[in-house]
Amino acid sequence: LRQAAHALKGSATYMGAERLAERAYQLETMGKEQRIEEAKELYDEIQREIELATAELRSELLASTQ
Repeated sequence: LRQAAHALKGSATYMGAERLAERAYQLETMGKEQRIEEAKELYDEIQREIELATAELRSELLASTQ
């Protein structure tokens, strides 16, 4: 969990998805501290942030090709 959250945090930071990076940081911390049950609660938020970041990236890509 910790390693996956760390990778997600890095990718989100690189893309400029600050809210996603923050949620991934929270998840990484929970993984370090073995707070797995609490981590499950973040899943919906992280999923929502991934969807928002994906939509924003798609929009930026479409705008750059026009």
